Amino acid sequence: MKQEYFDIYDEDMKHIGTKLRSEVHKEGFWHKSFQCWFVGIDNEEEYIMFQKRQFDKDTYPNLLDITAAGHLSAGETVEDACREIKEELGLDVKFQEVTPIGIIKEQKSEVNFIDNEFANVFLYYCSTPIEKFKLQQEEVTGIYKVNLSDIVKLFNKKIDFVDMNGYKINESGDKEKNDIKALLMDFVPHDFSYYDKVFKCAKELLQSI
Repeated sequence: MKQEYFDIYDEDMKHIGTKLRSEVHKEGFWHKSFQCWFVGIDNEEEYIMFQKRQFDKDTYPNLLDITAAGHLSAGETVEDACREIKEELGLDVKFQEVTPIGIIKEQKSEVNFIDNEFANVFLYYCSTPIEKFKLQQEEVTGIYKVNLSDIVKLFNKKIDFVDMNGYKINESGDKEKNDIKALLMDFVPHDFSYYDKVFKCAKELLQSI
């Protein structure tokens, strides 16, 4: 099995070398990621999209997360990492089509790993119907839309759950329509400040269209 290497950085994002992916997450070395949130408008309703991570992922299995995302391998640029959209969702999206909202320093510590990353975060206005997505089964088990105002209320603990509409990969490997109710615990635990910035920027982008 091919070993994956990441470029690693100090806290000021100065490059200090390369390390195996496993070492990066074991020791908590700073590294870079590409994160792209899909947003859209359907019947005058503003929405944002989440993918559901595979149940056997080594981090946060079976939780709802960023529409498309991935780490930068050693030597890759953020533009190179836009490939994650094609790999995970089957859509050809050019780097020039995504809207940057900044680099967010994320720190998450769990029992088996330490994740310190410089998240290069983008938004993408998607007009492709969700049923046209081709999900990468090894990484993604479902794709869902949620009303943007509702998800903001959920993360502000003003409601207990949100209704999400989308598709999942069934046991036969086929995509089937799937609507779910999601609680706060069903989402990857990014900091509240992270989600708050993403949702506010998503609202601004959609209101500008």
